[in-house]
Order: sequence, then structure tokens, then C-alpha cells
Amino acid sequence: MDLRRRLLNKLPVKKVQGHIMDGATWASLIQLYVKSMNSGQVPNIESSWTYICRSKAQQALASALEYIQKEFEPVVMPASAVDLERLLQDAEEVAMREMKKGLVGDPEITNECVAQFEQIFRSKAEELRTQNE
Repeated sequence: MDLRRRLLNKLPVKKVQGHIMDGATWASLIQLYVKSMNSGQVPNIESSWTYICRSKAQQALASALEYIQKEFEPVVMPASAVDLERLLQDAEEVAMREMKKGLVGDPEITNECVAQFEQIFRSKAEELRTQNE
């Protein structure tokens, strides 16, 4: 058995604070550690992890907002109130579910991101309702 196969099949999945780390997350963490050491500071695992959680939350939020924007673009106005509400509900559910998949770590950061999404979504939904009148 070659070394690569042994490494991929036998090593456990790497985790930080109980969350599986993907390559991009590891790269971000390493960059933070190197930046910290190059500036003469001692790397802080907790603050680095918080930074990564915030970064992932912003990426997930941006992706969710992009999704709802794509869902709202083809809406032909005026639409029936029932169809519009169904579209809004479906778009919100899918966007929220997908966004939550991208959130990791600190529950406070997750809650902030969800609240931010809900606020933006309510505003965009109200705009659509107003345009539909």
C-alpha cells in the first residue's frame, strides 16, 4: 500500500472545536498563524477560530442572499398574492437551509448571521410586495 492511500484511508478527519476542517479552512487558519508569528505575536487558536467562523458566516450569508436575488429576478409583476407569498416562503426556506450548512462554530456568530439574513430578507420581501401592488 502506498503512502498516499494509507494517509487518506487511515488518518482520522481533522477537527477544530468539534467541526470538520476542509482544505480552505485549514489554509485560512495557517495564514492567520503565519501572519501572527511574522508580526511577533503568539498565535491564538481561539481568536483565529472565531475569525474563521465569522468569515464562513459572511460567505454563507452572501451565498444565501445571492440565491434569493436569483429567485426574485424572474418574478413577473403583478403576480397573484398567493404565488408571491409561496415564492417568498420557498426562497427563504431554501436559502436559510443552505446558509446554515455553511455556518460553523460559535453559536453567537451563527445567530448574528441568521438575524442579519432575516432582516435583509424581510426588507427584500417587502420591496417585492410593494412592487406587486
